[in-house]
Order: sequence, then structure tokens, then C-alpha cells
Amino acid sequence: MAGREIVKAFTPEGTPSEASKTAMEIISNLSGKESTIVRDESLVGTGTGGFVSFTEPEKVVLNPTTSAFVTAHEGMHSQMMTDAAKQQVKNRVNYGSDYAPTDMDPMDVPRETGNRLRYRHEKEVWPVMGEEGSANGGATGVMEKMGLKNQDSGFLTPYAEGFLQYEDDVVRNPDGSVDSLAYPLTYRDQVVNDYTNKYGSQFEGKPLGIGIDPRFSDKEREVYYRIGEESRQRVQRQFDKSKAMFAK
Repeated sequence: MAGREIVKAFTPEGTPSEASKTAMEIISNLSGKESTIVRDESLVGTGTGGFVSFTEPEKVVLNPTTSAFVTAHEGMHSQMMTDAAKQQVKNRVNYGSDYAPTDMDPMDVPRETGNRLRYRHEKEVWPVMGEEGSANGGATGVMEKMGLKNQDSGFLTPYAEGFLQYEDDVVRNPDGSVDSLAYPLTYRDQVVNDYTNKYGSQFEGKPLGIGIDPRFSDKEREVYYRIGEESRQRVQRQFDKSKAMFAK
């Protein structure tokens, strides 16, 4: 919002800022784990604030230009991943898939009932969408515990929904605050889009869409609409849950 100062992740000398160190300390005090902050010059200019890899979750890799909020966000991924995300990462590392060998093959789940779409959404989309909501919620809670407000600088995304509006290419809420759910919700339609392309009709080179395409059943449409309607509320609940952990 106007007039706010975004606190940096690093000092001008290139070392983790006091805010970054404090943020990681707060997360570690709650999780009982430790992480190492790694400054990665190759991320400058990429638009990526940072990341935590599946194979080295103890390393919080950060863009030198990023903020302490992103330090906390990646710290959440490093130390306090949601259960659903942990299982997805385990499956991807061990099996190269979102599905474990013991999971039902999605092709064996009935389509017409809408169960296949729902099953794929819960296995492929919700773990990462919920995890990103959790990381943003936790980071917000950490910043507020440190006395820092409005530290989420937003996400440059074409995603918009309902009352959301654009301002300076960042999705914001009606009061002008950054919509902290915009980034998590960019994952919402990944399975829906793949499902539509796989089973639906095309018109002028584009999918008709589940809502009107006669190749989809009424039950599939119900699941499709529910995913659209419920995703923001689900991510908000996860955001609030993780934020509240740092209010104690």
C-alpha cells in the first residue's frame, strides 16, 4: 500500500538482514528446525524471489533483491510444510509423480461422476495451492509478530476473480491491500485446463470449456464449478491457520 517500506532480505553488504535472521529465528522457534539462507545472484532479474528445492529443503535460496517477507515465505516451505505438500514432494522425489504406487490411477476413477476431476485436483493441485497459501499466511504472521505490516509486495499475475482488481499489475483487494491469495490461486486451474483439453471439444482452436461443452457430464460440471467457488475460501482458511500459529 502507499507509503509502506518493504524490508529487504539482505544488507547492502550482501549478508542476511536482521529482519531475515529474525524471521527465520521465529519460524525455527516454532518448528524446532534450522535452515540456511543462501544468496543466489543468478536469480536477479528473473522475477523469482526465492525457492526451496525438494532435495535440499534445509536451504532457503533467495534472490539478492528480495524482501524479508520472501525469506519468511521460503522459511515456511523449508521448515513448516503442510502435510499434503509433504506427501506430494515425497511422491515426486521417490516416484516422479504426484501419485504413489499405492494410489489409485486417475484413469481408473470414473469420469462421468466428476470423481476423476476431483481426485486429480486433490492430488495434483491442492497440495501446492494450499502450501503456497500456508507460506504466505505464515510469512504474514511472522512479519506482524516482528511489528512489520503490509510486507507482501504482491505477485505479477494475470489471475483475477470476482471483486479483485488490478493496480500497477499487482492484484489487490478493494481496500488497496495486496491480495496475498493471488499467487496460490494461480495453481487452481492446472488440472481443470488439462482435463478440458484432454476430454473436451475445440472451437477455433480453443477448448469450449467444461461449463458448456456437451462432452462433459452434469456431475463433472458440478465439480468444476465447486472447484472455482471453493478454492479461494480453502486457501484463505489455510492462510489464516498458518498466520495464527505466530500470533501466540
